[in-house]
Amino acid sequence: MREIIFKRVESKITGFKAFGGLVVKFDECKDIITEQVQLGYEYKGFVPVEQLGQGYITKIDLIFEKESDK
Repeated sequence: MREIIFKRVESKITGFKAFGGLVVKFDECKDIITEQVQLGYEYKGFVPVEQLGQGYITKIDLIFEKESDK
């Protein structure tokens, strides 16, 4: 049986572009993916879970999977 976990990550607004628009980053992703892979999980992708009306994604769930020990 496979075990699937989700890790929620919130975006950070880090600035504004010269001709309009926000600069939005998900800086935590790299650390979370590295940590979960070291625990034996495989990164499977992400799902946006919250988005502003202007189109900016503000929250995502990172998806991980591994063979269950059960």
